[in-house]
Amino acid sequence: MTQAMLIDLHNHTRLRSPCSQLDPDELIILAKGRGLDGICFTEHDETWPEAELAELRARHNFLVLGGMEVNTEHGHFLVFGVPRYEYGMHRLEYLREVVERWGGVMIAAHPFRNTVYKGGVYRAYGPGLTVEEGVRRPAFRFCEALETLNGNRPDAENAFARRVAEALGLPQVGGSDAHLPDEVGRFATEFDRPIRSASDLISEIRAGRCRPVDLRILASKEA
Repeated sequence: MTQAMLIDLHNHTRLRSPCSQLDPDELIILAKGRGLDGICFTEHDETWPEAELAELRARHNFLVLGGMEVNTEHGHFLVFGVPRYEYGMHRLEYLREVVERWGGVMIAAHPFRNTVYKGGVYRAYGPGLTVEEGVRRPAFRFCEALETLNGNRPDAENAFARRVAEALGLPQVGGSDAHLPDEVGRFATEFDRPIRSASDLISEIRAGRCRPVDLRILASKEA
């Protein structure tokens, strides 16, 4: 039986995300030590050159994949398979065009964190927001999955995102959204099949053969 893989899909390094304090090598070493099988660098509106990722993979003997967290007028989206940022990707429809052109995937990151509000269509998570209102967020029709475990969001907000994803019938993923050493390896995505490349990652997310995992719970069970 093939062993499942744990990959943290959402992380930032100080080299390409000014909000992060994590050195790339430090991030990888921490991820390995916390039981992950792979990690993704998802910098804000910027990608890592594949040659640099390959060098990191070889040096650490560890799966390191690149993605991007794109800031749009409808919130933030994790994108995989797109090699570079293009002007105009801050507009949701154009971002989707780029993702489709490259055969990538698009995931709503911390989907109820943002307070963008247009014409009563959606708002940030709060006690009064219902699942019925949440599923009407227009951005979700452009996404292959929702991030329902995010390391920088409250448990109640993550739980609400999970309920919305279930109502929409969309795959769910998890990511630490790490910017600091203590934040690495809190949440991850478990894949049923081996992931060796970005194309594998994209295929498995599209197929829905993945699920968010709270690594803190796993660690407590193993202790």
